[in-house]
Amino acid sequence: MTRIKLSWLNWRRLIIDAPDLSFGAKSMALYLNTYMNDSQDMAFPSLERIIGEMNLGSKTTAIKYLNDLCENGYLQRQKRFGNSCVYYAAVPHSITESVLMDDSTVVQNLEHSSPESETTVVQNLEPNNQENNQSNNQVMQGGKRSIPPCPYQKIIDLYHEKLPMCPKVVVLSDLRKRALNARWRNGMHGMDNWELYFDDVSRSKFLTGQVDPPPGRRQFIADFDFLIRESTIVKTQEGKYHRA
Repeated sequence: MTRIKLSWLNWRRLIIDAPDLSFGAKSMALYLNTYMNDSQDMAFPSLERIIGEMNLGSKTTAIKYLNDLCENGYLQRQKRFGNSCVYYAAVPHSITESVLMDDSTVVQNLEHSSPESETTVVQNLEPNNQENNQSNNQVMQGGKRSIPPCPYQKIIDLYHEKLPMCPKVVVLSDLRKRALNARWRNGMHGMDNWELYFDDVSRSKFLTGQVDPPPGRRQFIADFDFLIRESTIVKTQEGKYHRA
């Protein structure tokens, strides 16, 4: 199994651009990335922490997203102790060296992968040594991760960019700030997550007003307030608005 230094590889960008991953799986990968060590290649948050901080609601949903990443070659999982696991960033072999070389921020000197393996592990470090425990703890303050302030206007600007068919936001009210801040601190911190979310919304005919309404009813199109509800984000992650 070939090892690659993650500084040569923009794993986050690969995750965002991956056509074979669901929004939920991409969100999971970006969440794990916030816990990765100094080499940015491995993390080991507990399943309970993942469920709580991503506000997933069930163990089944968390495992589904983790399995999606593993089965598509973007993550490798190794048992640690008890029920805990170490998660390693990985690169599917379907992403060839020539494709990676197209992005100057990605790979400088990519080694040819071993023919026996189907996935290239970015790096395979001892998961339970002092250095890695310390590096994972660097993102913690007082038992909680340090999360930057919610960039309200950037999220609104991204909404306008990704969803030009949806109603425009004119006023950034205190109510909207409170809603955004709640989402930001419960699984949606990081603009990458919002980019993935709005991209997923744009693929929903129902949310973007492309479904004919029943007789006598107005056509529905999601506005900003509807999209920043916790229930809407969860349903979008689970694909419930993509069945039309």
